[in-house]
This record gives sequence, structure tokens and C-alpha cells, in this order.
Amino acid sequence: MARNTEVSQLEIAGFVASLCKDSLHRRLIRAMKKLAPAEFAFLRIPIDGLPLYLQGFVDSHVGWIRRFAG
Repeated sequence: MARNTEVSQLEIAGFVASLCKDSLHRRLIRAMKKLAPAEFAFLRIPIDGLPLYLQGFVDSHVGWIRRFAG
């Protein structure tokens, strides 16, 4: 029995590592969405709920900050 392996839509996740509304990465993702074929779907991965990374804060704290910083 043959299986249909054709993909009807390809999902692409967009991760913009900036909160700036006009960042370079955000503009690149917008351009990709405009140029991509219709069968591509773009998903935005929001970062606005993540804590901001500050090196001095990491150096003086333990726990989740050091795990997050890797």
C-alpha cells in the first residue's frame, strides 16, 4: 500500500532575538514571508515574555539565570 508523503504546507518558525520593532532580523523575516511560496507558513516565536539578559546580573546571581546563560 502506497503512502502519500506529499507535504501540503511547510511551517517555518521565526525567532527574532530583539524587542526592537524595526530590527534587522524582524525585517528579514518579513521579507522572507513576502518572497516565500504560498505553501510556506511562518510561525512567530515570541520572546517578549523572556527575561532580559544582562551580563552583570548573571555574574551576581545563581539559579535559572546561569542555566539560561548556558
